[in-house]
Amino acid sequence: MKHVLTVGGVDVTPYIKARGYTWTKNALHSDKTGRTKDGKARVDKITDKLTLEYELGETPVDVLSAIEAVLMQQTFQATGYGVGGSFSKEFYCSTFAPKASVITEDHEVWEGVSFTIIEV
Repeated sequence: MKHVLTVGGVDVTPYIKARGYTWTKNALHSDKTGRTKDGKARVDKITDKLTLEYELGETPVDVLSAIEAVLMQQTFQATGYGVGGSFSKEFYCSTFAPKASVITEDHEVWEGVSFTIIEV
């Protein structure tokens, strides 16, 4: 299996669902970007930033807690693989949404956890 994602030293790869990974590059533009009076676009692109969305399958609660602890930090390091090849970048988490499947006194199962990380 190819290494897809590690956040703050926690390997998330084994828990990512099939088709549970979306890679988006977003262009950042300067304040010089806009339209001229005749409607023609004037683009002053600064850089591209990644937005990565993941959906996890069944994940042990201790692993999920470790992932959440990293994602709730102001920023964190993430390494992995995507359309542009391997990456190691600083991110922040914009959304973290775990879904409980079973919670009893003796057993916890979390599945369908989704989160979005955005490059700083």
